[in-house]
Amino acid sequence: EGKYLGETNQVTCAIPNAGTKVYGHYPYRVTGLEVNAPARVPAGRDLVADIRVSASAGRAGCHVLHVEVQPPAGPVPWHLKRNVAAPDGGTVFRFRLAENDPVGNWSLRVTDVLTGTTATRKFEVYRKDGP
Repeated sequence: EGKYLGETNQVTCAIPNAGTKVYGHYPYRVTGLEVNAPARVPAGRDLVADIRVSASAGRAGCHVLHVEVQPPAGPVPWHLKRNVAAPDGGTVFRFRLAENDPVGNWSLRVTDVLTGTTATRKFEVYRKDGP
């Protein structure tokens, strides 16, 4: 559910038949995500983003991040979604944009899977022969 449960030694929940619940136990609270990426990326090249988990105390540990590369219009197709490991609280995410991807304003949306913390970074896809 992506909710912070606080400092506790007990969790009570209902799990539906054939359902699943996953909990994470960190010695810190996730306070945010930092996504550093270029403002413009040419079509046919790699979008490279440095992603870091911010922790309330100390350094962040291993996390799993759900990353979506959102085109200018329409829903995000499955091939533009990834789950990536962030050992030591960070990773460098690389995504090759196609030569024929639409130009315009795109978004990189990153969600920490266990906490639900989300950050979005906008970028422009352009043609190298254009403006």
